[in-house]
Amino acid sequence: MPHTLLIDNWTLQNAGELLCGGLDGETTSDLVFTKNGASYRYDKVSADTVRFEALCQFLNNLVFADNLFVDEMYADAWESFPPIKAAHTAKILVTKPFKDVMDEWIKAREVMADRLCVNSPLLKQHRKNKRTYAEYGKADDGFLSQLVWGGAGMLARADYFRLPYVPHPSRERLFRRASFMLGPSAGARLSEFITSERLKIFKRIDGSGFFTSMHLPPVAVQIIDAASGTTDIIKTALQVRDNYSALRKWLSKFQQALDGENMKEILAHGKALQSVARYVDSYSLLTPVGDTSLQFGLSWLKVGVKCGSPVNAIKNLFGMRAELNRLILAPAGHNSLNKFLRMLGEQHTKRGRVFKDEFLKRTSEGRG
Repeated sequence: MPHTLLIDNWTLQNAGELLCGGLDGETTSDLVFTKNGASYRYDKVSADTVRFEALCQFLNNLVFADNLFVDEMYADAWESFPPIKAAHTAKILVTKPFKDVMDEWIKAREVMADRLCVNSPLLKQHRKNKRTYAEYGKADDGFLSQLVWGGAGMLARADYFRLPYVPHPSRERLFRRASFMLGPSAGARLSEFITSERLKIFKRIDGSGFFTSMHLPPVAVQIIDAASGTTDIIKTALQVRDNYSALRKWLSKFQQALDGENMKEILAHGKALQSVARYVDSYSLLTPVGDTSLQFGLSWLKVGVKCGSPVNAIKNLFGMRAELNRLILAPAGHNSLNKFLRMLGEQHTKRGRVFKDEFLKRTSEGRG
């Protein structure tokens, strides 16, 4: 069974805007919750940074998924951008007529929208949006409607078609507070593992915090480094994709195990990640091979491991383990970000500096 994800047309639109239009220096809204979660506000953030996050997310999914499904009804948001259209032509990005079965998922959207409203002010504004839309054809707060109502619609589609859903970066803050609604995702768990292992390496090799302060997804690093310009980034991504066929196959089987609640297979896939973690640890001078037992943890799995095993080292030279090690040991991405700015002609401009500073800030804060 292919590893298929449901993604937002909004994500593709933002990625296409950046690749084809460059930086524009504009701002957009970002949903932020108070510490106790009882209220929310909007902060102004760089629209260019959000578009870059959308691009990185798309590149990551383009490499690791067999297919990316989007709603056919809103595909016009990105069809005018040739780089994004190239993924559609390659038949990896696939439009689906979800409207044809709307009666099957539309009621679930309303329930899910209410559940996404994680505090009273949010629910109150959502209900006001529904009233004003019914009366005037326009929501009172269009941005919140796009986050909540639009996000709930995608959740409903994902639930009906039993697909893992990857929300647009602007929806992530809200969705993290209701993560139980997304369901188990092999791709999300793999990304969590890769990020955890990379941060562990960066902390070991750099006490200043330079590498941990900003790091790009390793797939984005590889693609940007190999691309000659923004117009061929998606074409390059499709070529890089060929280097991760074993990992895509592994993700497909992992997702099947999660969907089927097959505990034996889930644990087996966890053991493969343990193997990679041991191999990565064997590189560190702080954990001499064969000497140190340590414990690493994920939110979904904690395990004690022993570094340094010849058999494990051999296993990590082939297949998905080798592909995964290549991602974990990829550069942090500072040079790649500078190259991307050069592609846009913005490396030494004020606009480029603002974009880079904002991205650095959001990465170091974990967008939380």
